[in-house]
Amino acid sequence: MALLAIIGIVIQPVTAVSKYVLVPIKQQASYFICYKKYVHNLKREAEKLEQGINDVRGRVEVAQRNSEVVIGEVERWLSSVEDIIKDAQRLDNQLQGNIRCFDLHMRYKLGKEANEKIDTVNGLQRDGKFIIVSYPNQNTSIESLPDGDFYKYESTESAMIQVMDALKDKDTNIIGVYGMGGVGKTTLMEQVAKLVKREGLYEEVVMVTLPQNPDLRRIQSDIADPLGLKMPLEEGNERSRACKLSERLRQSKNVLLILDNLWGRLDLGGVGIPHGEECKGCNIIFTSRSTEVCEVMRSQKVIPVNLLSEQDSWSLFRKTAGAIVDSTPALHDLAGKVAKECGGLPLAIVVVGAALSSKDEIVWKNALQELQRSNPANIVGMYERVLASLELSYKYLESKEAKSLFLLCSLFPEGYPISRDDLIKYGMGEGLFRNVNTLEEASVKVHALIDKLKASCLLLERKSDNRVKMHDLVHNAAISIASRHEHGFFMKIGAGLKEWPEIENVEDCKRISLSLNELEMLPADSISCPRLLTLSLDSNYSLIKIPESFFTGMQALRVLDLCATNISSLPLSIECLEHLRTLWLDRCRELKDVAVIGKLKKLEILCLKQSGVDKLPEEIGELANLKLLDLSNTKLEIVPPNVISRLTRLEELYMGHSFNQWEPEGGEDARQASIAEFEFLKHLHVLDVHIKTLSCMPQSSTSGPWKNLMKFQICIGGDYMDCSLQRGLTNLADRQELRGECLEALIIANCCEMECVISMEEKAPPLKFKSFKSLDLVRLENLKRICNGPLAARCLENLRVLQVFSCSNLLINILPSYLVKVLQNLEELVVDDCQDLQEVFNSEGLMEQHAVLTNLSTLRLKKLPKLSSVWKGAIPIGSLHNLYMLTVDDCGLRYIFSPTFPQFATRLADLRIKDCEKMENLIMEENFPSQSPAIGFFQNLNRLVIHKCHGFKSLFSSCSARELECLKYLEVHGCDGMEVIIRKGEEVADKGVLPRLEHLLLSCLRKLTNFSEEVRILNFDSLKYVGLWSCQELKWVPLGPQSAPNLKEACSSEWTELEKLEWNDESIVPHSSYNQMQSFYRRSRDRSLRIKLLNISSCG
Repeated sequence: MALLAIIGIVIQPVTAVSKYVLVPIKQQASYFICYKKYVHNLKREAEKLEQGINDVRGRVEVAQRNSEVVIGEVERWLSSVEDIIKDAQRLDNQLQGNIRCFDLHMRYKLGKEANEKIDTVNGLQRDGKFIIVSYPNQNTSIESLPDGDFYKYESTESAMIQVMDALKDKDTNIIGVYGMGGVGKTTLMEQVAKLVKREGLYEEVVMVTLPQNPDLRRIQSDIADPLGLKMPLEEGNERSRACKLSERLRQSKNVLLILDNLWGRLDLGGVGIPHGEECKGCNIIFTSRSTEVCEVMRSQKVIPVNLLSEQDSWSLFRKTAGAIVDSTPALHDLAGKVAKECGGLPLAIVVVGAALSSKDEIVWKNALQELQRSNPANIVGMYERVLASLELSYKYLESKEAKSLFLLCSLFPEGYPISRDDLIKYGMGEGLFRNVNTLEEASVKVHALIDKLKASCLLLERKSDNRVKMHDLVHNAAISIASRHEHGFFMKIGAGLKEWPEIENVEDCKRISLSLNELEMLPADSISCPRLLTLSLDSNYSLIKIPESFFTGMQALRVLDLCATNISSLPLSIECLEHLRTLWLDRCRELKDVAVIGKLKKLEILCLKQSGVDKLPEEIGELANLKLLDLSNTKLEIVPPNVISRLTRLEELYMGHSFNQWEPEGGEDARQASIAEFEFLKHLHVLDVHIKTLSCMPQSSTSGPWKNLMKFQICIGGDYMDCSLQRGLTNLADRQELRGECLEALIIANCCEMECVISMEEKAPPLKFKSFKSLDLVRLENLKRICNGPLAARCLENLRVLQVFSCSNLLINILPSYLVKVLQNLEELVVDDCQDLQEVFNSEGLMEQHAVLTNLSTLRLKKLPKLSSVWKGAIPIGSLHNLYMLTVDDCGLRYIFSPTFPQFATRLADLRIKDCEKMENLIMEENFPSQSPAIGFFQNLNRLVIHKCHGFKSLFSSCSARELECLKYLEVHGCDGMEVIIRKGEEVADKGVLPRLEHLLLSCLRKLTNFSEEVRILNFDSLKYVGLWSCQELKWVPLGPQSAPNLKEACSSEWTELEKLEWNDESIVPHSSYNQMQSFYRRSRDRSLRIKLLNISSCG
């Protein structure tokens, strides 16, 4: 036993030691035994890695072509991969050499090295899954910023040092910089951005300027763009966008965000900006005019930008005012006092210095007195001396005309690019210019006055177009000045007004601007404004009617702007405006009858551009003083003879893209105007007109206006070439006249042999169609496709409208992928009566990062019985983001939208579906959660109409309905299978449904029993009209004092339908009286619905 114990004691350690000795020996032995296997494995894995490097290398090459910076980690990975591939090839070459059978050392070395490098290859494969490989070159956007007027004075240099120290402090990541408006915060931040890039403190620097009322979506896009993150404004909802942006910022090792001009608390998390402990690599600087903003933003460091000292103010003033300060001894001391009165504000110093730079001593003395006495009205967030300084620049403008033009600029929204032509129309209308009788003289005058305002730093030039703009502070000062009693301006621009505001001392108002609001109605009674000269209601899209007596108290009115309203007629009281000179009705698309304008005998400027006018009234010929008539871009079809010829003082006539039915010669039997009438327009010097044929032109053009034209655009040749008789036409290239570059519009009809509109065969002549804007294809019986391959460069790049009618053999799709990526300017697509068409768009093969059809706003689909999908293939991000209206009529679709479609058409506002008997749902929800496809999709939908779609059992889930935040009009008619409008969906956070719905019409819904399966989600705060027609099974309507407090009208086909309904409030009961006419009776009047009209028909 003792011997066995001794043996056990000896054996156990030997066994344990063998585990640590024999295993490594076995591994080492495998190197010279299995060396071939190791080398082959390495070669195989290296080949896989080489496939991956080709993809990354391609993305890097694209980034480099776009001048982007390749991420260092990506460059290091590419270098490592290239090295390991070379090593693998070297080892394989050695293996192929003649290794002697007994050369164990070479075998061992080869096997060991190959095995070790396999581990390296595996690591590189794991590390090579890059989401992004580059970012925009910030040196281009930040380093190239001009130094501008940045001077290193004591206050600015102190602020710069404090900011740089804070940025180098690892414990500080939110920095607030505050100072009054115009002190130079923005200029300072631009210099900070350049400096941190130059010193390499940050790899990425993004600077974003914020408006007074921040738009989260705009801020997200502005931050994402310089980071190389594609995030169009209309993509996704704010929460998903925030997650996407946050993920991108977290990927950066160190990024600096500069948020300039913050007016209040900004929810950084809501935007998608990580901060604090959750992301140490993201630092934030913001500028503000308020220390309170710094506090609510929890700034870890608050840095003031102070006013300039007297010494620095004097230095800046001398640089701005110029040599006159030092070269004129009498001005030296005076200038020092003026500079001191500017209060050390850099903007004020620059503006005042420029205003006095060429003035004499008397003006300087008066300027000092004005600065010392001035007490301008307060503007939130602005130091009084700023306005005093800016007012001084205004006061010392050389002429009353320049001052008036400056104040007129305050009628435009802040930051708005101001058209010189608009200023001409305002100025001429109000009669501001002395000794100016013609539009040409007015144009010269306005250009001269604008130059004066720019020289005084009161206006800024826009290099991209013929417009100017105001600095925000200057605009605020202009409003302050204009709002004073002597000027009589009243402005509420973009304030969200829905009703006419209360205006103090309205009798003294001279100019009122309520543009960019949401006015729905105007006062029914006339407003007494006896001194009113200008009224602007521009861009009030909700305004559909002007009360008949509205203008009776405005008899002095000279300028009236009703552009972009939805009025369908002008009130009779417009006849009272006997002094009206300028009338703007541009973009009033519902307005057709304008005959009453003929009563305005003193009218000089009439603008009807893009209006709904289709016939020019004969009464317009009574406007003997008219100098400008703009009828461009209208659907004008009738211009009676002898109307234009009576406008003998006309100087500018614009009829481009409008009327073209000119008759060759005028006569007693003429139904349309003729070009010969222009002979009576002796003052005409600007002409834009379209003439079908040369036969319409007069035989002699030496008389009349022709020799006086200074600007003209005369299109001769007709918008369309009639090919309807060319039955042998098989390809556009067969026609010489169709191969020109100037062709803009074309209709091809009844060409029964045509199979392809544009052939790309080598034998065919090249077709450019660079100017093509409109293409109609009508009754082409054998047409199979629009083109048979990729188009030549720039071909169809300007096509705006494509319409396809009755092409019964058109196969598969209208726009294959090679057409989809070309038609970037397409705005309207209409497809009607194409019996075999299966899909509209096909994007298979397109790169997902290239957005397509970004300008398409209108899509109309009709009589497509075999249509199975609107879009086939992946939709590139950013595509269809401007789609506004979609109409689907009598198509074979089971659904319209795929689950991914909602990410793109987020601006869809008008959706109409009719006679689609196979349709079961708006969005395909098979294999998808019922709520997920609609998130963010219907958020801008304003109007929804569903007619005779019998496959629908419900319209929305409650989850989808929650996205309908903008829906105002809902109409459902004749859907035999419809049982409920809103079905129950998955539980989500409480959120009201249909909060803006105003008009609800349900008719001929035989199986409809309920409006919603969930009572608690309904909230009809905006509902004004309800119509219930032939819904026999309807049991319950969600109307009560809480859910529909603003209901004004309820209509039904029979009283029995209302009588049997279960109302949301038990106190609503029917009450019989007066020959079966019925009304609502409420037990408690103080809680009654505000119904003004109850319309019940067919009551016997």
